[in-house]
Amino acid sequence: MSEPNDVSVHQSLATKIIVLDGPEAAGKSTLASAILKLATEHDLHARVRRWGKLRDEYDADRIYGEFLKVDHLGIYDLVVWDRSWASESVYGMMLKRDRRLSDDWEMGDALYATQIRDHCGMLVMVLGPDVNALVARRAARHLSDDLDVDVGQERAMFERYARQFQWMRLTHVTPETAASWLLQTLGVALNG
Repeated sequence: MSEPNDVSVHQSLATKIIVLDGPEAAGKSTLASAILKLATEHDLHARVRRWGKLRDEYDADRIYGEFLKVDHLGIYDLVVWDRSWASESVYGMMLKRDRRLSDDWEMGDALYATQIRDHCGMLVMVLGPDVNALVARRAARHLSDDLDVDVGQERAMFERYARQFQWMRLTHVTPETAASWLLQTLGVALNG
């Protein structure tokens, strides 16, 4: 019998998954929307899975394993995740949350990222151009008090996570250019 987080998948499944994560206001949702727009313009059946704050439980991250199984069913050609277990790790540590990924970043990589990397997709850390841009974007969106964290430390921790677990890092790129490049790199066929 398999554990709830046994998210083994078969390489033959056609669904590709792009996981986007990074600091608040870095451009994840904008990029996710650009990827969805480009994919649908090329007749791909695609969707964006937007993750909010998870329930306040020690092992709340298990939901990622459950949805990896769902997203691998082949219903869609492409699924884009807006946030992931990386946020649970970074914000768990920064906000001192009692979560299993707060102090064990390797667990998230082993449980979830390996499945994405090895079988069906890519991991992308959207960092935003720099700390000043993140602060300005949050102020414009009235997000300055969204999370009680230092923006510079937040960006640095997401970058550290990306380096440690070999996520692709995006900083200075337009959403449209990034969307096209990511889909081509993933091997998604874009029709004419």
